[in-house]
Amino acid sequence: MGLVGAVSIFLLNYGLMSKLRLGGKNEEEGKEKGDRLAIVGSGTIGRLRALYARNYPGVAWLGVCDVKENLVKQLAEDAKADFFTTDYKELLKRPEITATIISTDENNHVAPTLAAVEQGMTC
Repeated sequence: MGLVGAVSIFLLNYGLMSKLRLGGKNEEEGKEKGDRLAIVGSGTIGRLRALYARNYPGVAWLGVCDVKENLVKQLAEDAKADFFTTDYKELLKRPEITATIISTDENNHVAPTLAAVEQGMTC
């Protein structure tokens, strides 16, 4: 695992998950509390993170993306994702998204990470 992978795991375990709020309804606004999470990449690591996130009470909405349509469709079904696509730009432009996990191959992290940052998301 390279430096980027280690940093990604650190951010997931100690950064992002510590920021996620408890799930439930916000009675004042009628909206679900919690982060609305986009996961880009549905290989082994993306799959694990999506399944973990779906069961985490601080995640109110889950969107997944992968360039391989068969993988992302299966992950969307298994994780009961609210949205899936093969285009990370389409996913990251969704107004629901408040946080992003980039779990592509290490050599493909830059473009989706920059796209997420440009949308003002936490990566």
